[in-house]
Amino acid sequence: MPPRSWGKLTDDELVEAATALTDSTATTQMWEEELRDKLTKAREHHHDIKIPFGQMRIPIDKPRLAELLWPVLLTKLQTEFAESRTPTTPVIMLIDDIIRIHHHMSGIRAIEPPTT
Repeated sequence: MPPRSWGKLTDDELVEAATALTDSTATTQMWEEELRDKLTKAREHHHDIKIPFGQMRIPIDKPRLAELLWPVLLTKLQTEFAESRTPTTPVIMLIDDIIRIHHHMSGIRAIEPPTT
């Protein structure tokens, strides 16, 4: 099963976030190419983002990573829901599932009102 949280984020989006998480003096063209290669391999094996980040010694700070990726995710969310009601980005699918479950659960009544 593909990762539900980062599967459709592009390498460009992830490399930009990874660069922000690490010491910018440590990043070079070779570093970026190696990171892209590790991201590709992680996707092929359905690994968590912590695997390629750990291999590259990028600090694993998922809340900060989420904060860095939020503008990208928000844009994807707005685009997907503007185009159709069926999201395709894994994390947006997860958010949509959570919203639907919440709406379903908040609509449950112990006793239905009588029909007349």
